[in-house]
Amino acid sequence: MFAKCKDKCRSAPCAAKLFGTIFIVVAVLGFIPNPIVSANGIFMVNLAHNVLHALVGVLLIVAARMGYAKQSLLVFGIVYVLLAILGYMMPMDAAPIPNAPPILPDDIVGAASNAPANNMLFGLVMVNRADHYLHPVLGLVLIAAGVYVKPQKA
Repeated sequence: MFAKCKDKCRSAPCAAKLFGTIFIVVAVLGFIPNPIVSANGIFMVNLAHNVLHALVGVLLIVAARMGYAKQSLLVFGIVYVLLAILGYMMPMDAAPIPNAPPILPDDIVGAASNAPANNMLFGLVMVNRADHYLHPVLGLVLIAAGVYVKPQKA
């Protein structure tokens, strides 16, 4: 019983759907105040960051259904490694600025009003040190999944 599941979960579509679902769950969690993924959580996110998580999740699932699961895992893995490198090159403030005015005028769901301006990647996506440690690991895991999994359909 578990052997069948184990073999099936080694397929590229299964892996891409799994990672896609995780990205979508993280995107949804970013809109709900919590101590892990939120505007003031360990992984600081804003609206743009949440939308990107959701977009990556949807694209991974769509790629899995269209037969491009293995390629999508590799591409997103490379993108996350490049993002990690870019993140290490950008200056970072140690902590949010207390009592700072909102960065975005429509500081709605998931946007931290006190994030330092140089914690914004491309001026849009909020990142912090925790993201800089997560992105290379995530990139390498996605690349490993793309290399390791079997290309057949789930």
